[in-house]
Amino acid sequence: MGRVAILAARIDDGRGVRAKENLASTSRLLAAAVIFQPQILIQNTKQNQNGRSPGRFRHKRGSSVNCLRDRLVATRLIIRARETFENEPTDRECNEGCPMPYTPTDELAHYEGARADALSSYRNLLGERDGKLRTARTTNGPGSDRWNRAEDKLRTAERNHRVLFGKLQRPSDGKQISFWWFVIGAILLAALEAPINKFMLDNILRGSNFDSYVLSLFMTLILLVLAHFAGQQARQIHGHYEEKIYYSNIVIVALVLIVLAVCVGALTIGRAFYSSAPTGVSGQDIFSHIGKEISTVGPWAAFVKALSDKSAFFLACLNTAGITVAFLAAFVTHDSDKLYQSTIDAVHFAENALSRVAKRYERMVARIERRYGPRLGNIAAAYGAHNAKVVELQRNRGMALTDDDNLDLTTLDKMLEQARKEIGERTHHNGSRGGHVAELVGIEVA
Repeated sequence: MGRVAILAARIDDGRGVRAKENLASTSRLLAAAVIFQPQILIQNTKQNQNGRSPGRFRHKRGSSVNCLRDRLVATRLIIRARETFENEPTDRECNEGCPMPYTPTDELAHYEGARADALSSYRNLLGERDGKLRTARTTNGPGSDRWNRAEDKLRTAERNHRVLFGKLQRPSDGKQISFWWFVIGAILLAALEAPINKFMLDNILRGSNFDSYVLSLFMTLILLVLAHFAGQQARQIHGHYEEKIYYSNIVIVALVLIVLAVCVGALTIGRAFYSSAPTGVSGQDIFSHIGKEISTVGPWAAFVKALSDKSAFFLACLNTAGITVAFLAAFVTHDSDKLYQSTIDAVHFAENALSRVAKRYERMVARIERRYGPRLGNIAAAYGAHNAKVVELQRNRGMALTDDDNLDLTTLDKMLEQARKEIGERTHHNGSRGGHVAELVGIEVA
């Protein structure tokens, strides 16, 4: 503190030119002493007290005046340094408000920095998106076990198909009809039969209308499925690949047709009895009458007698028509060789399984692209604007362009391009395979 007072005294006397320079350069350090001013004064007082010894105290003239002056000068110097420190702008204030010296190089550096920031943001966001794409590829895409298993099954099915095709040297002689036509036909037939069977089924089930409609639909579907199965077995009695007759198919067709005839006959006889029976007849009474009629006059006579009832006749016609259509549909839509038909079905099933996996992968890729695409596009646009400014400034100054100036961000986006390529190849493969299979099953492809 004494040195500070002496330095201030020299400044006051006009003899401290060099001291002024030292004071200006250390103004910040002196300002920090403002906080510790009381501690400094207390420390000086303690030092003065420690320097005194009992019995040896000598009063010096002017010592009190000198001590007071030292304290006043130090206080004034500290106050001056505090004002200088508080009035001096900070770095943040200079960046925001103080006029800074400007040079053209600063503009180029500014745009280069902005371009570097945009490139870094683009790489980071691109890496995050590529991680999502890799996960999708390993879970549902070409890198997943599910995809590989589906492809293996498809290759195996195609290899087996080529073996049989090589011997038969012909496409399938079965006509292709969509499965949904069969479903639509079954629903229409059930809708026509439901009103006829409703009241009889109400008494049998002792339930509501909904139960009767459900049972009628179920019975109709059972009859159509059995007829379809019988038509397929009848079509494939003779095998061209093995050059043999499958007698088991003959037995199956005969048994199924007998079951269908019994079902149609029982429904017809029961419906005729219900039309003439008194109100409140139970299901047990209906089944008892059916058995009695068959045992009395025989199955065929009982069936012919029941046809005299209009409702029973209409029900028999609907059932017979539905069974006949289902039987013929199965007969014309299947190949005459059961082994050849099985290989065609295996190819279709394997192809559909792989297509489902591919579509799931395609949806995942599209969802990831929609999530990250807009943000990547905005960052790429900002990068392009900054890069254009950098190139303009460099050309104005005659500077040569570097590889960074010619960087195209689209070259960094490789994962999405690879995923699109895989999806495109899969779609093209499906189209070509569809045409090939259509030729094998005998459909003319335009």
